[in-house]
Amino acid sequence: MRLAPESLRAVETALAEYLKQPGHGDADFSARHQALPLHAGWTGTTYLTTSGEFWFRNFEYDPPRIESDLNESSKLVALIVAAERHPQLTVLLPSRPPDATTCAECDGKGQITIGNLSNIICGRCSGLGWLTSDGCLPTHVASYPSFEQALAKFRSFAAEQGREGQLAFLAAEHALLVGDQLFVTAEAISPLASVQREYARAVARRLGVAIGAVGKLPDGRLGVYVYGPNTENESERLMYPNGLKMMIPEQNVGVHLVGKAKMWLLRLRYKRRVAARTREYFR
Repeated sequence: MRLAPESLRAVETALAEYLKQPGHGDADFSARHQALPLHAGWTGTTYLTTSGEFWFRNFEYDPPRIESDLNESSKLVALIVAAERHPQLTVLLPSRPPDATTCAECDGKGQITIGNLSNIICGRCSGLGWLTSDGCLPTHVASYPSFEQALAKFRSFAAEQGREGQLAFLAAEHALLVGDQLFVTAEAISPLASVQREYARAVARRLGVAIGAVGKLPDGRLGVYVYGPNTENESERLMYPNGLKMMIPEQNVGVHLVGKAKMWLLRLRYKRRVAARTREYFR
């Protein structure tokens, strides 16, 4: 979903309204990042920045992380929910084209009733009440930039969170996340060529691709990774868009370089539970 620059004035005015009477307990976050909370869900909150970027503040991770580029349905639902509180945001919603079809699931209302629950956002049309002529949501063409372009976008995204600096690509199989501390061996630091190949493989699958940060290394470099879902189910579970996704932990995680013997002892002590958490942290 691409937002016209002239329409972003609505986000600025809505944010100013929100900051006068903030909710969700995140006024500091909203003011610091100039990000309007649109919709608070079970796992996190969707925001829209005054520059037109959609972010998801994901509380399923510890520490929480900021993710970019939600899928189209999530963006539409968040805007529609937020427009009930901030009517000026309706200018950001797509206009119904002449050849659109009325959603049969909700009969064009955008909401459905299930049992005793009413006013539930329709999952078929994401609350719009209509679909395109081919029965789909209005969407933009999937964006898979080149590896170099993706890194440039990520560096810009990281800088917005105050995370400038050199990047070091890390591999999850040589890492272990214990509490808020990440332990890695020297083998975890991957050469750029292998990371570029991993990015290309993810792009070829067309299920989304992510560049995410995990924390600062002792030498000041920002530890990052590249990951692409292997199945459609995994892509949906992780809320990957059909394109590039970028993620930054809200708080810095300490990264410690350890030897193979220390890593073996850590794995022996914490066993599978921590290993599974580490794999999720790199996705």
